[in-house]
Amino acid sequence: ASLRHPNIISVRDYGFDAEGMPFYTMDVLENARDILEAGRGASLEEIVGLLIQALEALVYLHRRGFIHRDLKPANVLLYQSTVKVLDFGLSVAAEQITGIVGTLAYMSPEVLGEEPAGVGADLYGVGIIAYEMLTGRHPYHDASSNYSLIYRIMNESPDVNAIPHSGLA
Repeated sequence: ASLRHPNIISVRDYGFDAEGMPFYTMDVLENARDILEAGRGASLEEIVGLLIQALEALVYLHRRGFIHRDLKPANVLLYQSTVKVLDFGLSVAAEQITGIVGTLAYMSPEVLGEEPAGVGADLYGVGIIAYEMLTGRHPYHDASSNYSLIYRIMNESPDVNAIPHSGLA
């Protein structure tokens, strides 16, 4: 609730209701699109701009000692030309990180290897999103099962030759 950054959704209030159940309220992002949808058909410059906004949110978050732990397209939205990172349900202070949590397709090899999720795990998630935005597919799109996906994440590097090179410096 204390996080205030233009690229992070704002929690406006939180507390407990009459039955003692926790609640929170946050900004409503009407007609927001996930970052993949927002990047479809966009120029390389526009895609890079969206990714920079997501990374700016992470810099802010990481400098305050938090790891998101579930970066995926559905948690990075474009709202009125501004990227908003949301869903901090799995986010924790860096020193409290334990266990394998998140969305399998965006988990870093170290998390799958049961090492603590750190800044690198969040950056890995953005890297997978960037790959998808630039190629139109997940780097391990052809994994036939969760076991196959885990194996590929742990043992294979994404095919960087699939990324269009025109305009990339």
